[in-house]
Amino acid sequence: MVFDSHSDPLYQQAMQALQEGRWQEAIQSLEELLARYPDNEFIKQSLDEALLKQELESSSGRSIHPRRWPAWVRRYLLGIAIILFLAGAIALGILFINQRILPVMAEAQKEYQAKALLEEGWIYLARGELDRADEAFHRAGALNPGAPEVLDALSAIQRQRQAERLYQEGVRLQEEGKYQEALEYFMKYITKTPYHRDAPQRILEVHRQLELIDMFQEAKKVFEKGNYVQAVELFENLRASHRWYKRQEVARYLYESYMNLGYAALKNALDSIPNTETALDYFRKALRELPRDPYATRQVTLAEYYLNAVQAKAQGQWLAVQRYLELIYHQDPTYLDGNILQQLYEASVNAGDVMREQGDLPMAYHYYLKACQLPITNRTLCQARLNEIIPQITPTPTPTPLPLPLLKGKIVFYSQHPEQPGLWVMDPDGSNRRFYSNSPLVKQQFESMFDQYRISPDGHYRAYVTQGPNDKTPQIYIQGEVNQYGIAPTWKVTKGFTKVCYDPMWSPDGAKLVFVSEEDGSDDVWVINIDGSNPVNLTPNIWEWDKHPSWSPDGRQIVFWSNRTGIRNIYIMDSDGRNVRNISNTAWDEWRPLWIR
Repeated sequence: MVFDSHSDPLYQQAMQALQEGRWQEAIQSLEELLARYPDNEFIKQSLDEALLKQELESSSGRSIHPRRWPAWVRRYLLGIAIILFLAGAIALGILFINQRILPVMAEAQKEYQAKALLEEGWIYLARGELDRADEAFHRAGALNPGAPEVLDALSAIQRQRQAERLYQEGVRLQEEGKYQEALEYFMKYITKTPYHRDAPQRILEVHRQLELIDMFQEAKKVFEKGNYVQAVELFENLRASHRWYKRQEVARYLYESYMNLGYAALKNALDSIPNTETALDYFRKALRELPRDPYATRQVTLAEYYLNAVQAKAQGQWLAVQRYLELIYHQDPTYLDGNILQQLYEASVNAGDVMREQGDLPMAYHYYLKACQLPITNRTLCQARLNEIIPQITPTPTPTPLPLPLLKGKIVFYSQHPEQPGLWVMDPDGSNRRFYSNSPLVKQQFESMFDQYRISPDGHYRAYVTQGPNDKTPQIYIQGEVNQYGIAPTWKVTKGFTKVCYDPMWSPDGAKLVFVSEEDGSDDVWVINIDGSNPVNLTPNIWEWDKHPSWSPDGRQIVFWSNRTGIRNIYIMDSDGRNVRNISNTAWDEWRPLWIR
């Protein structure tokens, strides 16, 4: 059997007796236990203790009782003992931390902060923020004085500041356009520091600028030598390399090159379609360089006219040839080194021959007369033609009328004359009235002259009537010639008008239009600037019709017809609407006047 002191009741009883000083009872219980467990040393020791205490009590004559504290006192004392133990342990721990741990931690913290500041400083240094880098390195030095890494960092700051001065000088020189000097400073800069900022990019830019300078100078030298074909190639290559480099200067050199090439091609353009096309192409390219340049615009226009003339000549269309050459001659009598005059003379004679073959003798006379009026030395051919044709158009009982252009300064109009209706002619004051013609061919020529007067005096613009997408009624517009971009500039003249506008006629000076509008409730004659400004009603009425205005050759007067007396008659007035007077004064209708100019 195994002895278990905790579960054996007899043992618990013996211990209780010992605690209470009942030695005999304790001895008996222990002896009984020893009998059960004779080899148990613990029971033997407890029995010896009980026998000893019994013997001491017998010899001293006093009872021996164990000293016992109340339970609450024992618990209190135990708590105090634990607290004192813990307090001592804590005090020892704090003392250990203060003397050993905290100094180590503080030193480690300083090293960590110094390292972080160094790392921060190197980052600032790499960014080129030298002041912030310097501050960070000095703070790191305060935390870790004399540390090699701190000394290295401060030394790097000094080197970077020296390099920075090189960089700033390079930037200044680059901005001033001193690219070679700037390049030298940037190269020194990148050899002194590993932190190059944007120096490599600036070096590339400087190299690029130097290349562009060389390209520009080479192109300029070629231009100055008069080699315009090569100059164009070099300047175009320069533009392709860098569109914005010396943009205006490059455009000016290209313009001059193209214009000179155009003039050179024009010298060989006499009756040559290919050379004329080449010249026109050069002039158009020049105009693209300086889009509103008047000289290039003029040369493009003249070259287009001449190309049309040469092409028409190749097809035997002499009327078109004469028209285009005449347009050129009026703008530049020296065109093609003055050869345009001889060509116009020949074209005018040939145009007269065409009209003569078609049986239109008045128009033939018109062209022969134009040829003879040219300042040319030898007029033998045109004079011979006139001598041949004049007898055929000499007045007879049914006279053949002179061509309308020869009636300059006269007013031609329709008349419902009871004896001889048709086209009549008279002086601006109403005198010298005479019958002109009732021929359908002449009437057709008369109507075509209205279209001619709707063309601007310089021949570049035409006035016409149309109803635009935003117009409620037909209005007056002006359209120019097709430019080098394939666009015909067009604008509305009667901008603020809402009622019908029609019958525009261009003033001789090209600054104004006269036209008819119903804007104020009746058909009135108006004038307006060609840009649409300053519209003025010259004949404000309530119900009367004032229509079909036409300018005098000097632009000071306007002729029109009106039914203000109940009969259509011809009236003239000053160009500002004053001094209106009837120059017909007939009992029959007369209308649609045209002042020949």
